[in-house]
Parts: sequence; structure tokens; C-alpha cells
Amino acid sequence: MNPVVETILSHRSIRDFEEKKLTKEQIETIIRCAQASSTSSFLQAYSIIGVTDEEKKARLAEIASNQRHVAKNGLVRLLRRPVPPPHRL
Repeated sequence: MNPVVETILSHRSIRDFEEKKLTKEQIETIIRCAQASSTSSFLQAYSIIGVTDEEKKARLAEIASNQRHVAKNGLVRLLRRPVPPPHRL
């Protein structure tokens, strides 16, 4: 099997995070990886918002149907896609 396909098919999401903060270097690496990922026409039409404040993460967890893993991790990443202007025909 193709190694890329094998990696994709063997991927598992783990939402039981250690309660420790990420370093600035780790956060920067995550952001660089996101910026280097493929997008349509290399547009990268999104913003990445990182949330490390514990109170804000707790509030986001509430908004996200009380998902514990949203509050209990080193960094919550929010991807925001700007609303495009309406197209004219």
C-alpha cells in the first residue's frame, strides 16, 4: 500500500491530553505546519487564532457542547475563514 494512504488510514484522534503548556517553539512549529499545508490555489483563505488562556478555553469548551478536550489542552486552534463577498452574475 502507498505509505501516504497507509498513514492516513492508520490515523487516530486522541483527545486525552496531558495538562502541560506548550512551549513557544512548539506553538510556532504547529503554526508553520498549518501555513505550509495545501490549500486551493495557495490562497490560505483562513486565519489561525490560538487560545491559551484557561478561562477562554473553558468558555470555548462550553460553546462546543461541553467538549472537555477543548479546555484541557495546551493550545486551542481556531480556524476562521473570512466570509467571501457575494458573487455577481
